[in-house]
Amino acid sequence: MNKKIIFVISVLTLVFLGWYFFWMNEPMVVVNTPLQDEEELIVSSTTSRSVTSRKTTPQKTVTPSKGEYVVTYTEDGFEPSEFQIPRGASVKFVNKTNTSMRIFADSDAKPPFSDLNQPKALGQNGEYVFNFVYSGIWKYYNSLKPQDTANIVVY
Repeated sequence: MNKKIIFVISVLTLVFLGWYFFWMNEPMVVVNTPLQDEEELIVSSTTSRSVTSRKTTPQKTVTPSKGEYVVTYTEDGFEPSEFQIPRGASVKFVNKTNTSMRIFADSDAKPPFSDLNQPKALGQNGEYVFNFVYSGIWKYYNSLKPQDTANIVVY
């Protein structure tokens, strides 16, 4: 009888911990770390690294005010769907829908651009913060609704 009680308490504890770690809508912060492939990297005087990229900027790109880097996920998709930020800036993705959001890099993306993949889905008002340390065009989508796509141009 005593073993059954301990087993039930253990199972309930595991269920609660699983719920707490996977469903809480606290902000997630992810920093993509530099690659080790020297052919694609430039070493600066501060020992940080950045990927070289072409200077092509897509049309209809919005440049938000300095420090205001927020992408809102709505029923109509990502807003704004495309904008520019400086290298090293962070972007907060906020889910304002009644469904889940999980940011994923474009399926053709290679590291470091594939680092954008969000570790877990977030529900309504969930936030995901990502620090963009590499220049280039970051294409992404909501993996739970793949037709919702957007781009961030990091210069």
